[in-house]
Amino acid sequence: MRPSGVVDVGSNTIRLLVARVDDGCVDPVLTRRFRVGLGRDIEEAGAIPAARIAEAADAVRRLCRVGHEEGADVRVLVTAPGRQAENADELLAALRKAAGQEPEVLSREEEGRLAFLGAVAASPPSAPVVAVVDLGGASTEVAVGRPDADVAWVRSFDLGALRLTTRLLADEKPTLRRLARARPVGAGTRGSG
Repeated sequence: MRPSGVVDVGSNTIRLLVARVDDGCVDPVLTRRFRVGLGRDIEEAGAIPAARIAEAADAVRRLCRVGHEEGADVRVLVTAPGRQAENADELLAALRKAAGQEPEVLSREEEGRLAFLGAVAASPPSAPVVAVVDLGGASTEVAVGRPDADVAWVRSFDLGALRLTTRLLADEKPTLRRLARARPVGAGTRGSG
């Protein structure tokens, strides 16, 4: 059986997963990642600078090559950076050229649904209803559903670990006062979906 590969272009890292998928079970063959930090640029400036786009494209090119060397068909999925950056079209054009294929920008709902399906496939739960929280760099998705069915409910929040730390906890060792200021921001974020 030929493995499948996914390059996930996220707000903090760009990851490759090559796996064999059989009857809903995912058996990882290889993982690789590059820490690029696109979400920090989006939070600070609204857009991704050309140098960081080039870095992301290089990471995607390299990861696609590794996936192909493993014999995998590789898809390139883009999460929050493709939805949130003011210059997302420039990012997508660079990724398209690097990957030799059209990158797929996941909607908030699709990102939450895939996180749910991946979590259930990786560790089948015994509970009849499951909630999965996907805490990313620039967004957080919450998905609820039955493990033997599709997702019933998804909400997405434009706040993730990288975005929150960039906004309120930029110091390497934040003070207790800064931590106290960050808590209500995370708790008060409205979701969509």
